This record gives sequence, C-alpha cells and structure tokens, in this order.
Amino acid sequence: PELFFPDPKDFLWTGEIRHVSSSKCVDTMRRTTQGQPLGVFPCHGDGGPQHFAGSKKNEIRVPGVGWEYCVDGNAGGLHNEVIIYKCHSQGSAQKWDYDKDTEQLKVLGLCLSYHQGERAT
Repeated sequence: PELFFPDPKDFLWTGEIRHVSSSKCVDTMRRTTQGQPLGVFPCHGDGGPQHFAGSKKNEIRVPGVGWEYCVDGNAGGLHNEVIIYKCHSQGSAQKWDYDKDTEQLKVLGLCLSYHQGERAT
C-alpha cells in the first residue's frame, strides 16, 4: 500500500487534546485498527498516543496510527464512543469545531467528553 504523508501547511495545530478541568487527554491507547474507540488517560506530554493534528478541513488526524486516519464522532449519538476511522474528507462525524469561548470541541453539535471510565465520547 501507498503511504500518505500530508503537507504540513494543511494543519492548523498539532499536539494533545486536553480536558479543560482535569489532567486527562484523548489517547489512542495504542489502538491501531479502524473502528476502535479512543480513550482518555492522564496527560503525559510525550506525544505518541496523545498526539493529534488539526487540519484546515476541521479533521483531527491521528499520526500515531497513520496520517490517513481521523478522530470520528461515530455517527454523533449521545455517549457514542469516539473512534479511529479512515479519513473521508466528507465532513459529518469527522468535522470538528472548536469553540474558543467555551474551550469545547464539537462534532455534529455534540461536545467531546468522557464518561465512566476511560472512553472518549
């Protein structure tokens, strides 16, 4: 298969996705298969499974899994697990909006959060 290497100019930010009132970050939990859920884990600042990249298309790419994978809102149902999914550039559950005033990431009108345990929803 052909490897995908994006142009760095296509990204607005890279780094961790940190919960504003806790010391937890979105984490791939070293999962690498499409459809697997993302988790939350104490932020460690070492990148790796907590490193993401925000594109100009409002996608959140997952470099540690492969640049061709995105954070996907999994159809946007309330408390649906956020998953790793191949980027399709069609928006919907892969188009994330950041509200600077509330410091919230939203997909399909729902906020990125975590509930009970270590799963991002």
